[in-house]
Amino acid sequence: MSWVDEIVKRVMMEGITDVSDILKADIVREVIYKRVEDMLVGTKVIPERQVKTPDLWLEFPSKIEVQGPLAPEASATADTITWTKIAFTMAEKYEGRFIITDVALARQQGQEQYRAGVRRLAESMARAEDKEILSAIDAAVGATVSCSATWDSADADPVSDIANAVNEVLKAEDLTIDDIKNIALILPVRAYTELMKLTEISGIKTSLLDWLQGTYGLKILPTKQLDKYGYAIVPGEDTGRHYVWKPDGIKLVEEDRIPGVGVQYVVRRFFKTFIIPDDPSKGNTTRRIVKINGIFA
Repeated sequence: MSWVDEIVKRVMMEGITDVSDILKADIVREVIYKRVEDMLVGTKVIPERQVKTPDLWLEFPSKIEVQGPLAPEASATADTITWTKIAFTMAEKYEGRFIITDVALARQQGQEQYRAGVRRLAESMARAEDKEILSAIDAAVGATVSCSATWDSADADPVSDIANAVNEVLKAEDLTIDDIKNIALILPVRAYTELMKLTEISGIKTSLLDWLQGTYGLKILPTKQLDKYGYAIVPGEDTGRHYVWKPDGIKLVEEDRIPGVGVQYVVRRFFKTFIIPDDPSKGNTTRRIVKINGIFA
């Protein structure tokens, strides 16, 4: 089996079935894009939306007040609607590349180089994309709580720290029951290991992780992008959107030959995150996002 056949096989394993007319570069794009999207932490709270244009201009009501009771001849005023505008361009790209060398092909190691190249490039692209999403989340923090002690200290009380953060999230307006049930915590990987430690709660041996998820229904999302702090956040499109531009006229993966070396694949993505503010006239923050400071020093 050639390394190209191996790509097709990998595509089929990834769940992409229509490969009869796809060029090699397009196959590589599909495989890497799917891997990146599977690895992302940020899109588990800020949903991805694919768009066909780099310039996004959208105006929608983020909040509507109901007036009443009104007299039969009266009508609600226009100022009951809070408008949010999304206006930005995705002209800047994120790009990486991998190479399948002539020597590797001669040694019948092209498949191995392909697998390693796809894996490493997808990991790197996912880190860059998560960093962009988390930066947008951080810029929109609506409230901050501080831990009573770092979670690796003897005085640590992560349950109270998390409860304080959730209480702040609950102060956000217009939360639904589903919103409350789906509150998520984005935490440093080290925090995840601290929460996995066994403890005794109400006479039962359990981990804080299982107890938090079972009692409060919290979703715990560990990431290596954070090391000292975390976030409590209400996931969903009412909090924000992560736009990914997939243009028709621009190649997102290109294949070319490096003379004397081998074949290289250049992979690029265009993306940008928009967080919906509570009140655009007062700033870009939302109470749906609460920062937890002091998890680690």
